[in-house]
Amino acid sequence: MREGAAFVRCPVGGLGDAGEILDPQAWAQYKERLESLRGELEEAKSFNDTGRAETLQEEIDFISKELSAAYGLGGRAKKAADSAERIRKTVTSRIRESLGRIQKEHPELSLHFSKAIRTGTFCSYNPEKPTNWQL
Repeated sequence: MREGAAFVRCPVGGLGDAGEILDPQAWAQYKERLESLRGELEEAKSFNDTGRAETLQEEIDFISKELSAAYGLGGRAKKAADSAERIRKTVTSRIRESLGRIQKEHPELSLHFSKAIRTGTFCSYNPEKPTNWQL
């Protein structure tokens, strides 16, 4: 980390969540349905039944999207109403809004901040070169 870089993590312990988006039973049912649909899709393709294949593929895509929404990196179950995620999204949104307002008044400063600020689980300000702020 270069000198002058700053990292911040907001403490949000104790705020909780509403539990996993998908419980283990729902996850198992989704996976079972996906396997069944994939088998049916192969059969439809082998019979050259494009209409049925299209319908099956749409359902496969829908279920896959639902599973992707419920599980994050490394297959970890996402939490419904996760307070840390809501806070992270809110902070990122406010930073983007602020950069948009700065862009209108001072494009050069906006460009500097756009290059130096990173958001995510950790927010950081890491300028390309040391900045001497005089207020």
